[in-house]
Amino acid sequence: MASKYIDVQTQNTINSTSSAKQFIDQQVSQTKEELDAVDRDRLDFMQKNVGNLPSEAASLVAQLTGLREQQKAYISEVGRLQDRRSALTGQLALVKKSAEQVKDDVIETTTDPKTTLAWSQLVSRKADLESQLTRMLTELRPKHPDVLAKQAEVDSVKQAMDQMIVEWKQRIKERQEKLRDRPDLNVGNLESELQLVDGEAKRQQSMLGDIDGQISAVMARINNVPGAEVTLGALDRDYQTKKAQYDALLQQAQKIGLSADATSQQQGEGIQVVDPANLPARPVAPKRLGLMGAGLAVGLAFGLMLAGIFEVPRLLTIQTSEDAAHYTSLPVLMTVPELLTPGEAQSIPRRRKLLLAAGIAAMLLAIPTLALILKLTQVFERFSI
Repeated sequence: MASKYIDVQTQNTINSTSSAKQFIDQQVSQTKEELDAVDRDRLDFMQKNVGNLPSEAASLVAQLTGLREQQKAYISEVGRLQDRRSALTGQLALVKKSAEQVKDDVIETTTDPKTTLAWSQLVSRKADLESQLTRMLTELRPKHPDVLAKQAEVDSVKQAMDQMIVEWKQRIKERQEKLRDRPDLNVGNLESELQLVDGEAKRQQSMLGDIDGQISAVMARINNVPGAEVTLGALDRDYQTKKAQYDALLQQAQKIGLSADATSQQQGEGIQVVDPANLPARPVAPKRLGLMGAGLAVGLAFGLMLAGIFEVPRLLTIQTSEDAAHYTSLPVLMTVPELLTPGEAQSIPRRRKLLLAAGIAAMLLAIPTLALILKLTQVFERFSI
């Protein structure tokens, strides 16, 4: 009978162990599928975020540093070119001013007819003729042939003097036109060099703009690294969790397999009760008196704290005329009542009612909230241990 009993018990244990092993094998397969899914998601994320992964942060920072150095070099070169352009512009202005001065010097270098002997002779002859004409006008009429002849001589002298002035101005104009048409090599060289400097400055500005664009792109990639790191960290944690769960299930499956093998070999072993079960003499949880005392103490402390917060400032200030007479030891001669508009007089009771309703609503909401918090945190179970 004992042998049959042991055989039946052993067979039942083997059957239950087989069922448990089958269940564990299903859990292992399901966990392996979830682990493979997390691994695929992690791989897809890494492929889609190539260039923004945390492992590339150091290279991105190094690349940004190199681009910053290039940016500084381009900025320095642009500044140097601008200084060179300013210097060339100043030199060009000086050269052009010198050329204009040369054109103005033509007037001084061209002989003034008023300084020549011929001009002096014409001036003397004009003065002599004008004196003769004046003397003749005192004796003759203006329409007298001699007077008209003398006037003609004076006009011819004036015309000759005017002709000398015109010829002098014409010579100055011709020399100035020759100077203007003659190419100035210094001005040409400076203008050519200024054009080269402008072209180089534009090229450097364009390259500086390209560097700025590259810096913006690298900065955007660096800014995306924290988000990618957070997502990748979450995927890694999920993978590690699934991996630990998978490893634990594998170990449990191995233990169940070993247990089934060991049970099948326990045909000759007996069953013996070592320590029979017994019921406790009194309940061990929950400790109601301790919980009630702790709740009463916390409630009193919280109520005293709120009373202190709201009442202590009022105790340290003068609220009524009796307080003023008591603290100052002086009689109160007159009190001014609080002046309120009709709207304020209606709003104060309404505000008090709203505060009362808000307090009641907060109390009603606090009770289920506190119960939910206690249930989630399992405070009672901790105190009952």
